[in-house]
Amino acid sequence: MAPNSDTSGNVLTCAGVTVTGCSTLACLRANTQLSGTAACQRLPVTSYHPNGRAGTTTQFPLSSGSLKVNGMAQNIARLFQGVAVGGRYPAYLTNINNAARNLLEIIANAARTDNTGAYKIRIYTIGMGDARHDEPRGTCRRRRRACSMRISNDKDSPDFQDFETTGQLEGKYLLRSDGGCRRGCTHGILNEIVRLSK
Repeated sequence: MAPNSDTSGNVLTCAGVTVTGCSTLACLRANTQLSGTAACQRLPVTSYHPNGRAGTTTQFPLSSGSLKVNGMAQNIARLFQGVAVGGRYPAYLTNINNAARNLLEIIANAARTDNTGAYKIRIYTIGMGDARHDEPRGTCRRRRRACSMRISNDKDSPDFQDFETTGQLEGKYLLRSDGGCRRGCTHGILNEIVRLSK
């Protein structure tokens, strides 16, 4: 039984906030809305990007049933919590985190599948930090590098999308494993560009 919970373990109050269905402080923190302002208590249905170039997409959904997270549909692996009203889920910390990760992967997927430019897009991502501290975290127990690998469409990602099937170019995830290792990542990207240009 968590501190500050009632005897049933179904209601938890902390700092004046009560959430029904929570039995731990971690649950309360994950399901607490960030704003008391009515307009900010729910996530939007889509993102909004008004400053794109002519013809570019200005809105993206906050989850996708076609993209995968560790082999599972994104909208299942990162379920939004709470009851949606008009397609808008509560602005819980968990939901904001999931929407942000989903949106990065959705926009990267759209960029890689875009056929309107002269060339296909290849994405490179650089991970910051120490590989030894890459333990699974979050609602779907993911490693920190997993999202970056999906964004870049790295061949080592369990959700890699090959060119023959999807028409998406393989990108590369590079880990900047120590604080001063700028050259290693930039040289890694340079080596990839040279290899691809041959």
